[in-house]
Amino acid sequence: MEYQPLNQQTKYDPNQVYQQPQQVPPQNVVYSQQPIYTQEQQYYASTQPIYQQSHVVTTTTQGDVDYLEKQKQDQTSMMLFIIGFFVGIVWIVNFILHRNSPSESARKFAKASIICFALSFVFAAVAVGIYLIVFFSIFQSAY
Repeated sequence: MEYQPLNQQTKYDPNQVYQQPQQVPPQNVVYSQQPIYTQEQQYYASTQPIYQQSHVVTTTTQGDVDYLEKQKQDQTSMMLFIIGFFVGIVWIVNFILHRNSPSESARKFAKASIICFALSFVFAAVAVGIYLIVFFSIFQSAY
């Protein structure tokens, strides 16, 4: 390659074809390490299960509401009836709340409650009467 001094200018010739010098690879070259081969990344489309969201619309009819209300009254009446064995006044509350209920079993528990209250009242009155008779008979004999 020939160098030209800076003060001499080279003229550009549009007809001249310029070629880039080509490098010739050296022959009989031993590589110190093996060439690295890269694999192209492979993309797989994974299919995951797709769940369809169902929107369930429930409508309640008057019959359903009546059934649920009757069931609620049945449970309440039965619970009050059982509690009445421990606290007798609850039987009166049960009778007042459920005597005109549309549920047949709630009305039955209400009637059973008033009957149990009446029987417990009679039993308590007899017990108090016997107690008073015994108490006064002992008191009379002491004086």
